[in-house]
Amino acid sequence: MRICQLLGLLGVAILVGCDEAAPTPSPPPASNAQVAAPAQTATPDKASPAATEKPAPPDRDSAIVMEEPKDKENSELAALAQNTQSQSNVAPPSTPKATVTPNSRKEFWITSNELPRNVWDVMYLGNSKIGSMHTEVLQAEGGDGSQLKLTLESLLRVTRGGQSTTQRIAVTSREKTDGELLELIATIYEGTNKTEVTGVRVTDNLIVQITQPNGQSSRITIPWKREYRGPFALEQELLQQPLTEGETREIPYLCVPLFRLANLVLKGGGKQKVAMLDGSTQELQEVMVSIVLDKNPVMETVAWVNEKGESLKSAALGLQVLTYRSTQSAAESVDTAAQADLLKVTSVPLPAGTPNLHLAQSLTYNIRCSKDPLKLFPSRTNQTVRSAVALECDITVYTVTPDSTLPETLQKQEPPTDADLNPSPMIESNDPLILEMAHHVLPEEKDPWKISLALERYVHDKIERKDFSRSFATAAEVAKIPRGDCTEHGVLLAALLRARKIPARIASGLVYVDSAEGPMMGYHMWTEAYVGDRWIPLDAVLGKGGIGPGHIKVMDTSLADQNPYVALLPVLQVLGDLKITSVKAP
Repeated sequence: MRICQLLGLLGVAILVGCDEAAPTPSPPPASNAQVAAPAQTATPDKASPAATEKPAPPDRDSAIVMEEPKDKENSELAALAQNTQSQSNVAPPSTPKATVTPNSRKEFWITSNELPRNVWDVMYLGNSKIGSMHTEVLQAEGGDGSQLKLTLESLLRVTRGGQSTTQRIAVTSREKTDGELLELIATIYEGTNKTEVTGVRVTDNLIVQITQPNGQSSRITIPWKREYRGPFALEQELLQQPLTEGETREIPYLCVPLFRLANLVLKGGGKQKVAMLDGSTQELQEVMVSIVLDKNPVMETVAWVNEKGESLKSAALGLQVLTYRSTQSAAESVDTAAQADLLKVTSVPLPAGTPNLHLAQSLTYNIRCSKDPLKLFPSRTNQTVRSAVALECDITVYTVTPDSTLPETLQKQEPPTDADLNPSPMIESNDPLILEMAHHVLPEEKDPWKISLALERYVHDKIERKDFSRSFATAAEVAKIPRGDCTEHGVLLAALLRARKIPARIASGLVYVDSAEGPMMGYHMWTEAYVGDRWIPLDAVLGKGGIGPGHIKVMDTSLADQNPYVALLPVLQVLGDLKITSVKAP
């Protein structure tokens, strides 16, 4: 898979916004990437791929039991798990490892005779063309001919919650012909917001400076070795040495647009007949690609690669996104077909007839997935996770207040850190407007729980325009322009809480949504405040004074990192990779 395809998939991940949580009519208690042929044979310029495929609310505490037959799901989950590296609770039988002989490695991944190199790709979400990517490799100007200039330009247009949003990414790096990174510059446009990143090698470090749309800059220093690779590592590695079947390879590289040192883990598979965009079929090798950050996989994709190591098609596991090698005219053409909505595509269906889950005191979700659920979902704050069967778990979510009785496993919670109270590039709790807003609400009140509830409602009322066109603004930006989706609600509330000396962090995961297509769980972000001896979830999108069990948490973070997208990626390990088979009172 080429870097443009990987960057495009990360771009879609960034644009995944929250589904608007179904509002509660009363306040909470005060206490696979398949190898699918295109829909029809067509010319490359106009082809499109095959489609990937309210009851009255109950009283609180009523038993909610909605189940689906499990035999129907077995084939679907088997197909889903076919292209993923499942981690089961049951140890598989040991088998002797076959000897793998790697392909020979070329001295350089590209030669001067192959320059200039221009490659185009198109990206589809379902049947909708959502983006194009252009990669160009040139001889760098000046010097002795031992340096290259690599440029990627990516354009994505998607619909989120019925609103159109555009993202443009341009990445240029200067590297030696052996792949050693010297410097880079990246520009990310989301609508009218511009983020600029520069990176320069200084001896054994990579100095990265990130300038946010509000002009605020931050600098990080990444210890760097000569063998580490830049943002084009994936393309370079496969072209220099294609994988053999059964071979696994790991490459440290700079992950864009996260701008963090990560590892690419490549696993060579067998050859398959793969349907291409123009209706043809090619025999290509399957390669599994994982981005591993801090020892945790944050994105998994599958690529289909020819004998030269060129990725001609790829798919994201967890997102219905396909990327195809294309022509320039096909990549730049405008798709007039109705676009699939990103929020709907990335949602997880609930059993038919599931009522409003926010109304219960506690609920247990039975979940099946193709990975170890104990590594996907944490047991902390207000939820417990237990798994007695491989690739299946029960998640019980509780309503929490300062006085509620917690299960024994949740009674001892981790205390807040300095990062949960201090200002950060995304949560500027020391911003003058943030401080003014925070102390405008119940200025004489000392009870942190009363302050927390009042601030939650304040943010709910303040952000009047629920805008899905911006993917992640800082708290100070939201304070000045009060519009956005769940991410903007979450960071603003966290900043206001910290401004009142209440530790706060961000949580992300899934939330109950009553959509026109039926009940589902969609991506969502909310806030957690530390009150008394526990973390308590708050949701300013709902603004009802805390939350019930309609939220499933995947992760929490102080957002001390200057790059907020790290908080989004763990949810991608869940979207498209699980089935909720039942929801019931515990």
